[in-house]
Amino acid sequence: MTKLKRYLVNLKLNDLQVIIAITMIAIGGSLWYDRHYFFWPPNLQSALNDWRIDIFILLVGIVLFFATAFRPDDTLLIRTLLVVCGGIVLGLAFLQLGHIIFTSEFRMGHTVIGDVVLFLLILHVAHDR
Repeated sequence: MTKLKRYLVNLKLNDLQVIIAITMIAIGGSLWYDRHYFFWPPNLQSALNDWRIDIFILLVGIVLFFATAFRPDDTLLIRTLLVVCGGIVLGLAFLQLGHIIFTSEFRMGHTVIGDVVLFLLILHVAHDR
């Protein structure tokens, strides 16, 4: 029971990393569920909606969550995962911004804002590591 308590304490002490990890899991899961989320440019639609990218995003979130719980002192691993998360989120933000600009559909506007805020949170957490 003491090991479980220690892991829960690690999660509580690194609450922002947990928020980032759960958000990455949610993003990966929602993209995996919605096979037609990206629709522009039409010739890249199948590549942008590829399930392997979605699974990768999901796995990065899961690994970050477990690294936060079981290896909170492994700075190199957690910083690497945070850099990968930042790259994914910033890439998604630019891709969604491209959808807004080039298709004049603003349904991804709130998602771009959320991705930029998440990216700033990732920068803050990675800087403090």
